[in-house]
Amino acid sequence: VPVPNYPDYERPEPRCASSIAAGLAGIIRIKNRKNCNYYNDVLVRIGESNKKLIKNRAARREAAEKDYDIAEDIKTAENSRIKDQIVLLIDDIKTSGSTTKVCAGLLLDNGAREVIILCAAETKLG
Repeated sequence: VPVPNYPDYERPEPRCASSIAAGLAGIIRIKNRKNCNYYNDVLVRIGESNKKLIKNRAARREAAEKDYDIAEDIKTAENSRIKDQIVLLIDDIKTSGSTTKVCAGLLLDNGAREVIILCAAETKLG
């Protein structure tokens, strides 16, 4: 499951997290012969806080809580995509860890058994 980006119509090229998640799911299916699914619509981006202007961890956490949610169909009792599953959460860049922590919490609160976080790159605050 990739961390969703807010649509950027001035920069329409694909974002890294989605491409990484799709590629890893395919590799796992081939190498391990296991059913590994890629879901691009489990998490949704509902806000657009400018994290470049936010300078501390508490403010970044608050922004992430406002910016991300779980998709409505995942909130139902019939949810079978992540219920009792181990979910690999993919993000392109980690700065404070707030986004991935918030998104992992949403997945766990909505039925995932475990969430493993993978970030392609890391940058530091400040």
